[in-house]
Amino acid sequence: MSFVCLIFAAILSATACPPRPPPLIEALGEARTLRPDAERAIEVANDVLRVAREPFRIVASWQLNGRGLREDELVVYLVGSPLSPRELWEERSKLETLITSITSDLGEINPDASNCGDKDDCVGTLYPETSIKVVMDVLNRQNTWELAKTSPECRCIVLMEQHLLLFRIVFGADWARYILLMRYDSKDQLQADLDSGRVPDVLLESKRVPLEAMVAFLLLHEVGHVTKVPLRIPMRDNADLAAFLDRLSSEQREELRADSFIVRLLAARCFRQNPTGLLLDTCYTPAVLSMLTFVVGMKGKSKDALCLRYLDTVAGYPNWQGRLLLLGYQYEEVVGKGYSLLTDYLSTRRHLLEKASTSESKVCRDAALRFSANRSSPASGSKVIDGPR
Repeated sequence: MSFVCLIFAAILSATACPPRPPPLIEALGEARTLRPDAERAIEVANDVLRVAREPFRIVASWQLNGRGLREDELVVYLVGSPLSPRELWEERSKLETLITSITSDLGEINPDASNCGDKDDCVGTLYPETSIKVVMDVLNRQNTWELAKTSPECRCIVLMEQHLLLFRIVFGADWARYILLMRYDSKDQLQADLDSGRVPDVLLESKRVPLEAMVAFLLLHEVGHVTKVPLRIPMRDNADLAAFLDRLSSEQREELRADSFIVRLLAARCFRQNPTGLLLDTCYTPAVLSMLTFVVGMKGKSKDALCLRYLDTVAGYPNWQGRLLLLGYQYEEVVGKGYSLLTDYLSTRRHLLEKASTSESKVCRDAALRFSANRSSPASGSKVIDGPR
């Protein structure tokens, strides 16, 4: 650090002159496409942190203008992709095709399996194999995404532009018509009701997660990693919930702890005041994202697909649907039915785990092995505190 840097650091209460980017940024470079989205998300996240009187402020790397970080600041980098422009285009095009295939698929239901649920062996025959295959492809792609992370090399948050753009293709699409379609026996019947105005406006409202809202959500989660907020979840004497939390690794619990930080901030900001605009979208992100995660995977009824939907298939992370339902449960005091949805999920998860170790599905067996490893090596740290927030 130069002498000039030391002088400016002392004057501005900053730690140094321009922070050195983490190795990932030095290797791949900084991206630019999503900078406007990130800037709007940073503004919302900082508003939430300010109102909650949290001692943190987020700043974009490209807005530092050569200065260092102040003591309360975390810098955000938007990282480029190792893929070529053509490879990126091909990846996005394939995903867009898959999402179009799902949203236009009315999906015949096998009448002989119409009463089968996710715990029943017969559920695998509920939808056509072609429908299940498309859902599997999307679920497998989602499992490779890493949207954001904190970096141990610096006081910073790294956003993965490549994966955020893929996220927008899936969850930024408007799923309202597809959700409506599931209520009808045919597309023609739906269109007739739309043409005659018999469909309530509320059912036509957009069902999507704006990317800026998701980035604000991610930023608050990553800030949670640098706090010491405990993992506080009301247990309600629920054996499945206790087992779920007890069998997580320390890395998985740390993710839930950062999620708890989001609940602590947003519950007060979103439901005890009157948010509007992007802040309102951010408030709704956990609930809408949970609903759309279920909708996207709804026809995934094969053994592989069910294990992707319910079990922990990515090392170090709890199941995505389970995390979102747990967030919904923690919001329950202000939004309602989170507990019943979570208990249904946990019950099905337990049932699948009981059969996973002997399953012919490698996805299921690997998830069972990961679960067994967690059970034999109890997690340390991130202790779960029972009781209200």
